[in-house]
Amino acid sequence: MKNYNKIITIIIIIGLLIYPGFTLIGRVFGLRTYIYKTDDMSPTIQSGDKIIIYNRAYRHKEPKVGEIVALILPDNIKKIYVRRIVQKNNGNAFYVSADNKDGIDSKKWGNIPAFDIIGETIFVYRGHKCIYNKLLNKQRKPRWS
Repeated sequence: MKNYNKIITIIIIIGLLIYPGFTLIGRVFGLRTYIYKTDDMSPTIQSGDKIIIYNRAYRHKEPKVGEIVALILPDNIKKIYVRRIVQKNNGNAFYVSADNKDGIDSKKWGNIPAFDIIGETIFVYRGHKCIYNKLLNKQRKPRWS
């Protein structure tokens, strides 16, 4: 299983280098790339970081506490929020939190229903370095922080 995850990681990294082609291939496999534009999740994800979201992550499993997920809110379905799950409540509702204490999260929104979670953040790139890699369970601190 570890070799499989390394192969997938290499394919995704190569795909990021060939960005236009990656967006087409990535959509086939359920991957979407975004540039994160707020500091709500800093220091884990900072404004300007590139993130890859796996849209099919929760088809056959439920999100777990501690995972970084992408979600939408019913009042603005065009905006995607990235937050960390900190608590699972009864029913399929989740309490999500921004890593930055000043970020907007479930303190304002309340519990998030499972169907509003659209995917899992599996990679975060800052410049050319992978800061967060879900497949290999690695999180790196950049040298400058």
